[in-house]
Amino acid sequence: MRAIYITGESPYEISGCQMLLQQAGLSALPYARELINEDAILIVALSAAPLAGWGEHVKMLFQLKKQTSSRIIAIVPEEIVDYCGLRQVCHPVCGTNGLNKVRFDLLNAIQEAAHIDAKPLCHKSYIKLTICQKQALEYIADSLRDSRDCKEYMYPGSHVDFWHRGQLLKKLGFKNFHHLAVVGSGVLLPLIEENNILH
Repeated sequence: MRAIYITGESPYEISGCQMLLQQAGLSALPYARELINEDAILIVALSAAPLAGWGEHVKMLFQLKKQTSSRIIAIVPEEIVDYCGLRQVCHPVCGTNGLNKVRFDLLNAIQEAAHIDAKPLCHKSYIKLTICQKQALEYIADSLRDSRDCKEYMYPGSHVDFWHRGQLLKKLGFKNFHHLAVVGSGVLLPLIEENNILH
């Protein structure tokens, strides 16, 4: 079995995850970058983190993936689990489900990571966009790079432009503009910078 390391925002969530693993006969060591090897599994417990500004955690996960070749499992809030960008860097597990479901999903993710040899646990996928969705994405990306308020790209333009931006966000795993605004528009930047959604 590969070594398992754990890190996260909340010591309570980390302790809870360690207890779930102990009940299954597994143990997780506290994460330290210098200790982790490339065959390890890293659990990042973030489901207790506030939903507002969650884009910063997405950026952190992208950075973490660049620093290590370990398999990353991220325990995330329900509102984030479907975000396609997470699957670029980790295996997301919804940490806000019931305890039995969290245990089942976490152990399955660990089992999957333990049996993957050369392939990473996450998969790099490209999302096929229509021309209008590409234009909407470029508009949102320009707004993000210029550090404009999210209201700048949520509302201007025709109803058709608004509809295309809404369809784009649903394709990326967000319910609507308000969902993106709460989470933080920064969640899109790593995907745009990695050029994973412009194809």
